[in-house]
Amino acid sequence: VFQFCNMEAGGSIDSDLATAARMATKWQNFRILMRPGIKGVCDGWLWLFGLPDDAAAVSPPPGAGPAKTFREALESILDAASPNASALLTAADIFQQRIRSAECTARWVEAAFWSSDRVVCDLG
Repeated sequence: VFQFCNMEAGGSIDSDLATAARMATKWQNFRILMRPGIKGVCDGWLWLFGLPDDAAAVSPPPGAGPAKTFREALESILDAASPNASALLTAADIFQQRIRSAECTARWVEAAFWSSDRVVCDLG
C-alpha cells in the first residue's frame, strides 16, 4: 500500500494506472485500487493486488520518514534481490509519472477474505 501526499501540478489519480503498470512490467496480474485521501492527512492510497509471489519484504530503516517518490518508498521495504523486484520498481516509476506525488510512504499489507456461517449483527 502506498500513501501519497502533495501532488505536483499535472499529477492525476484519474489515469489508468493498472493498464500502464501491466504494460510496463509485463506482469498481467497487477490490479490496482485507488482510494481517495482525507483532507489534511493525505491525497490518497494506492493498493496493489496480484503481486508476484516471490516479492520479498524488508523492514524499513529505523526512523525513516516519507520518501519523495513511489520508487524510493518501495525501495525502503522491498528486497532488491527478489526475482521480480525490478518489475515492481518499474510499476512504482509509472505511478510517479502519472500521480506526481512529492511525498510517499509504502508498507506491506497481507490481505485475505473470510466468511462466516452466522451473522453477528443482522443489518437487513
